[in-house]
Amino acid sequence: MHIKGLDETLVWLGGIAAPVAETASYVHWLNARNADTDQGNSYCRDCCDTQVKKLNAKHPKLEYFRDGGWPTDADHPEFCCECGATLDCSLTTHGVEYELDQYEKERLTLRGKHAPYFAYNAYQILEGSYNVNDSTDLAKRCRRFARRLTAAYRRRHGNKATA
Repeated sequence: MHIKGLDETLVWLGGIAAPVAETASYVHWLNARNADTDQGNSYCRDCCDTQVKKLNAKHPKLEYFRDGGWPTDADHPEFCCECGATLDCSLTTHGVEYELDQYEKERLTLRGKHAPYFAYNAYQILEGSYNVNDSTDLAKRCRRFARRLTAAYRRRHGNKATA
């Protein structure tokens, strides 16, 4: 079961978010064959590979390697801890709630050089809510957020809500 009325918003929002979505890599983290590693940091593929090389040069017996690189869930949007690149992950229900808490207090804008990043984050919120029961308060909040996004888009692009 998914929230009714979000599909159209996701279509035009995806168009604005495309430049970020096309470059976002899956989340990667460090692991080692001979050590218990802290998997708390998230990396893009390139930065993770760089860290693996550094760590293996310093501690060759631990045999560090890059882990991850597949779809993951997170309680918040993920960014590479080294370069700040946007990472591709799905938001959990908790993550959707948290992000909505932030955006319900802010003016929504879909213009300027940051528009693709904002659109990508908004897309993650709405996509993460896809399996929420349509009758819940969270579903109502998501529909309200989608309406606010559409209104912001229409202020900028006229009455048609297509990218």
